[in-house]
Amino acid sequence: MIKNNNITPEVSGWDSPIAIHPGLYLDDLLEEFSMTQDELSKRIDLHKKTVNEIIKGKANITVHTALKLSKVFPLSEGYWNNLQEIYFTDMARIEEEEKIKSEIEDYLPKYRETYKVLTDFGLIEKHRWLEKNFSEIVKNLQKYFGANSLLFPEQEFNVGTAFRTYSKKNINPLTVAAWVRAGERKAGATRVESFDLNNLKLSIPKIRSLATKSAGSYLPEIERILAECGVVIAYMPYFKNSYAQGAVRWLSKDKVLLMLNTNKRSEDKFWFNLFHELGHIVKHGKINKEDRTKMYLDLEDMPDNKIENEANQFAQEQLIPDFEIRYKQLLTNYKNNIRVGIVEISKELEIPTAVFAGRIAHYHSEGGDNVYPILSEFWKNTINYTNVSN
Repeated sequence: MIKNNNITPEVSGWDSPIAIHPGLYLDDLLEEFSMTQDELSKRIDLHKKTVNEIIKGKANITVHTALKLSKVFPLSEGYWNNLQEIYFTDMARIEEEEKIKSEIEDYLPKYRETYKVLTDFGLIEKHRWLEKNFSEIVKNLQKYFGANSLLFPEQEFNVGTAFRTYSKKNINPLTVAAWVRAGERKAGATRVESFDLNNLKLSIPKIRSLATKSAGSYLPEIERILAECGVVIAYMPYFKNSYAQGAVRWLSKDKVLLMLNTNKRSEDKFWFNLFHELGHIVKHGKINKEDRTKMYLDLEDMPDNKIENEANQFAQEQLIPDFEIRYKQLLTNYKNNIRVGIVEISKELEIPTAVFAGRIAHYHSEGGDNVYPILSEFWKNTINYTNVSN
């Protein structure tokens, strides 16, 4: 029985292991006031079946019913509304606790490596990987991925099938998903103009003209130029066992995300990957949202297909459109001093020497020759920069 009408079932700092329906309190009151359900139904003008369902916990106390009950018993409508709200809250909490237990059992073990990567970069709150912390770890991962279940990243990346043919056997698709999500979070916090393809095409020469400047100068300038075109560029750290190099994803018709791995990147890889991803945007347009891929994702040493080859060609044309002519010029005019020739021709092209040397190395690698050790001096300067944070 309710002996103190000012007391509610809510106790500070304690969560009930069960959700107590307000009908239980109403049943106690009927007993205390020696009132039948039939009499109550008449007093509050509510069908007796509804009164019975409330007492049995099958129907809820509405705000209108609470107002009526406040006229019969010495309890305010706020009291009844509070009982109902506590019940709803406890029900939701208990359901969530059961869901978290299921998430811990079914999905969390797969996320151990991914969780470590995210905590190492400060992108998620860190807890020791102990059973007592698993609930908090699951909740933090759900918040990070913006999903109610850790199954979502698996479905999004079709884990178990999407990467089977990839040559890197230790690739972790969940870490790839976490890498992409970091870019999405960056994009969500970044305001840009509405996407304008024509403006982007006009801006590409401006971006290319920045190639001879220092990374500290051109990285923020590229970000600014692309923002004016509706493109968010995320300069990304490298996540272990993701092998992610770049990605393009349409977040809406007005906003595009371009992601680049800028962790200890040589300038030739940075510039080629940048124009490769821009090639996806310019040449391939928006991917059908019903398509499960929903993005262009470029992984290290991933086999090329028609679309990737087109993006590669776009990058080549933007950086060194007449490469074969320039390479012939190098072998003809600088055959006795190739290194000097690379420097001189790079100046003429207005690109970093690393870019020209990189294209030469790539040209030879296609023929089965590895000339990277010979040209290694051109890749001493690396970019190590990110604009992504928690």
